[in-house]
Amino acid sequence: MNYDKLLNISVELGCRLMYSGAEIYRVEESVRRLLQAYGLESPEVFAIPNCVIVSAACPDGRVRTVMRRVGQA
Repeated sequence: MNYDKLLNISVELGCRLMYSGAEIYRVEESVRRLLQAYGLESPEVFAIPNCVIVSAACPDGRVRTVMRRVGQA
């Protein structure tokens, strides 16, 4: 599985939810559930009104982190 792509998709989900007006807790929970559905056991998701950060320890042993500002491409 391509975990880089999975994290990018999950951050995109978080940004779109945030941009659409979703609450912070809902953004974090939705991204966390998506990552857990793909087998990541304890992903960390942090969202504030202008930024979403996702970090996960992948089964291949690497820790990956993706950050994206809300409202930017």
